[in-house]
Amino acid sequence: MSSTVFGEAIPLKTIQNKYLFKKKLGQGGYCDVFLAENRESGDKVAVKMMEIGPENDITTRRVDRFRREMMLYKRLDHPNIVKVVTSGQTDTGLLFIIFD
Repeated sequence: MSSTVFGEAIPLKTIQNKYLFKKKLGQGGYCDVFLAENRESGDKVAVKMMEIGPENDITTRRVDRFRREMMLYKRLDHPNIVKVVTSGQTDTGLLFIIFD
């Protein structure tokens, strides 16, 4: 289910029914990045998202790369690097990483 926020098409209204999408911040070769807000705390987060499915030209190699990236971000610990809040895959097949 996609929706429109500030004139930008976004793939969902929320992730995990906890993070409300606010706007699209940018896009790269195979991912989009969105600003979202934690509905409980009001904290702002960045959501990096990659859609997978039959209508997309996403190869197994790209999915594996994204999953490795998720694991790498989780291992990083430095005051000048954003931290991963959570990551996973939605029921609709979207891979995501949420950063603080």
